[in-house]
Amino acid sequence: MSELQSVEGNSLAKAGSKEEIIEALSNSLYAGAKKESVHMVLNYCQAAKLDPFMKPVHIVPMSIKNPTTNRYEFRDVVMPGINLYRIQAARSGKLAGMSEPEYGPTKKLKLSTGETIEYPEYCKFVVRRMESGHIYEFSAKEFWLENYATKGKDSKDPNAMWKKRPFGQIAKCTEAQALRKGFPELCAATTAEEMEGKTMEHFNDEVSISASKVGEVKEASRTEQAIKLLKNPVKQEGEVKSKESPQQVLTDKIIRHNIPEVTIRKWLEKAGVVSVFELDEDTAQKCIAWIEKDAK
Repeated sequence: MSELQSVEGNSLAKAGSKEEIIEALSNSLYAGAKKESVHMVLNYCQAAKLDPFMKPVHIVPMSIKNPTTNRYEFRDVVMPGINLYRIQAARSGKLAGMSEPEYGPTKKLKLSTGETIEYPEYCKFVVRRMESGHIYEFSAKEFWLENYATKGKDSKDPNAMWKKRPFGQIAKCTEAQALRKGFPELCAATTAEEMEGKTMEHFNDEVSISASKVGEVKEASRTEQAIKLLKNPVKQEGEVKSKESPQQVLTDKIIRHNIPEVTIRKWLEKAGVVSVFELDEDTAQKCIAWIEKDAK
């Protein structure tokens, strides 16, 4: 039997046979999970060069419609966890910190049982990325009612986790979205925290939404080249530009919609400037309008 090797360290550590590792994972991090599901976890980690004992992915039971019986059945799906996004962003060497979650007004939701729970209307989260000595902010805002998972396909009540942790769960979902926006080349898939308790139809919808928000960036170099054209040449190292100016809005849309470098250069050459932050507000607004029109 071939030996499985960890790929996280500088030297590959021998960890035993595949069966032994599945047994260890089944009795620790994935206790109670089916062996075939743990096997999927191991295959996922091997393909992505991840250490399975850091639990970078989760086994999520999802309701999937069987086309033969036309009925919904629960199947295990392997998905990345928010912790994997945090690790990938940190290891990129470009993560310049993250904000605390900022919650909207507290609302009340009356459940079918007559019980009432409180939840935040929305959550905002900011991820900061360092590029060429400058820090850029990528913010995400997610609404609770658009994200919470129900306890059943025909129920509008939140499931046990969203009922118990209405603030904590939406914070994880918002953080995941902010990391996708700030590090689209590293964090693309929907996380387990976002999909727990949802159906495969929800998963397909979330993947579609995520792709449009991230801009379907496939190569890190393309993102990095674009960001270099966005930097403010007069900003000092470590300075964070907090005001949401038209130039910042344009920067965000350029990255989210994966605007080609050649297009950005044409805008800058026509305006006679070298960065997006040097564009006047009127020109920036025109570029924003062009992106929004092209995206439709």
